[in-house]
Amino acid sequence: MLKQRGDCLAMSLNSSGISLKGMPDVMIMKEGKVLFCEIKEPGDRLSLIQMERIGQLHRLGFDTKVIRTKEDIEEVIKIIGG
Repeated sequence: MLKQRGDCLAMSLNSSGISLKGMPDVMIMKEGKVLFCEIKEPGDRLSLIQMERIGQLHRLGFDTKVIRTKEDIEEVIKIIGG
């Protein structure tokens, strides 16, 4: 699912048909920036495959963020330039 708010696009990777295990839940794009976000309940841990996938994305030059709290969401807004 792709959603647009202003000049920002967000894509849910879980519902988009992408079946690459461990990929973060959401990809946010704005003005040439791409941020991958994994959404977890407070206290939940990343699985081994999720940690490996996040490492792979970092090696490819992408930013990632694990979102657990309202403060994490506020940080994502700052990173993406909201």
